[in-house]
Amino acid sequence: MMQRRSLLTLPVAALAAPAAWAQPARQNLRFAVDWVIQVNHSWAVLAARRGYFQQEGINATVERGFGSGQTIQQVAAGALPLGFADIPTAIQFAMRNPQVGLRVVGVIFDGSPLVLTVDANGPIRSARDVEGRRIAAPEADAGRQMFPAFARAAGADLSRVEWVNVTGQLREAMLVRGEVHGITGFITSTIMGLESIGMPAARQRHFRYREAGLPFFSGGLITTQRFAAENPALLRGAVRALMRGTQHMARDPNDAIAAVREQEPLTDPAVERRRWEVVRDEMLVTENVRANGLSFVDPARMQRNIDIVRDTFGLTQPFTPADIWDGSFLPPAAELALPPTT
Repeated sequence: MMQRRSLLTLPVAALAAPAAWAQPARQNLRFAVDWVIQVNHSWAVLAARRGYFQQEGINATVERGFGSGQTIQQVAAGALPLGFADIPTAIQFAMRNPQVGLRVVGVIFDGSPLVLTVDANGPIRSARDVEGRRIAAPEADAGRQMFPAFARAAGADLSRVEWVNVTGQLREAMLVRGEVHGITGFITSTIMGLESIGMPAARQRHFRYREAGLPFFSGGLITTQRFAAENPALLRGAVRALMRGTQHMARDPNDAIAAVREQEPLTDPAVERRRWEVVRDEMLVTENVRANGLSFVDPARMQRNIDIVRDTFGLTQPFTPADIWDGSFLPPAAELALPPTT
């Protein structure tokens, strides 16, 4: 089994205090997720707003992202010390840019939410029907980044797919208006996004990437080997706080939604409750997590993720799980059990 033990205590912003009994100075941490903050990011918001970071000696800010690809690039450039992004997308980046030393140090969601969604009344009845069709997504969208692997697994000719660049805010609307034949993205966003603008669930057809035989991990905590080496205590503390936030999200959806509303006041609780249920069923509560707890990485499965990315994108350099996965900053396994969910 791959090692995944040991934590860190994050740096903290300096606090002035009497010298004789001063508390250690807190360190600041910028953390960004992969998209607009919704309940599927509540684990990070809970860690910041319910004191888990503070208990590790960290003052953390949780920021929205603009796609997994962009979050990964920010981490790689050193603009962001720690981020949350799609793991297969991170693998592809790491294989293309080995000098960066990109590392996944925790798995938040074991089950992949990557999906191609189409109008059930439209021409795409099977995955191979994407040939000759127009598909919309932002360029940095993880579903688009990994679409070549999905098309390959489905036996579709990728060269016959026409991509339409679009912002995340307009993606679902283009499908509802019939301007494109499909969209890629996360099922956690797609279902509710389409329903909110007039396409009920019964009119949606979802092609999950995992159903095409792609055993992808979902979202993970991304950093660089350099940052980890220079800030081991900080990283252990941050990872522990975020894992505690994930457990909190799992056991208390109402508080998860409340925390998101504190950060995003326009959040609709009913929509987010439904989203939480999709997150639970599609991404969080998998057989692997039930049996082994959060962030358990089987090296054979990680190698399969690597092999799919290598074959899909024509990459040739040797690459093993140790080149992307570092579980040494995780808490002990006893602290990673998933609590009962509602």
